[in-house]
Amino acid sequence: MFLKNDSGAHFSKFHCKRKLPNGEIVDRPRLLYSASSDKIFCYNCKLFKNSVSTLTSNGFNDWPNIHRRLAEHQESKKHLQAMLSCCELQQRLSSGKTINEVVEKQISQEAERWQKETFHSGDLRNI
Repeated sequence: MFLKNDSGAHFSKFHCKRKLPNGEIVDRPRLLYSASSDKIFCYNCKLFKNSVSTLTSNGFNDWPNIHRRLAEHQESKKHLQAMLSCCELQQRLSSGKTINEVVEKQISQEAERWQKETFHSGDLRNI
């Protein structure tokens, strides 16, 4: 059960789903509820800090206005950018194409370059 505010309103699992224009009902898997603060957050926007929305910063708990606020948020440019960033991150993690891989490749290339340069300069000294 979720906490009720002074007017008796509260978060509901119903809010974790949304109805599309074609009538299909889909999950909002990135909507997080914090029991300790009795607020909801947008996981993607919080992770990528793409928005100054209350769903990103302090959390949202104006339960009578939750449907309108969620609709506004999920259609915002910043939210869509965060969604794309999250999808890209998931693809990179699953394919091993992370920043670490890029940095490791750069380090290897630099090490090879230094080895070649050192080898060539050592050759010249021995002549």
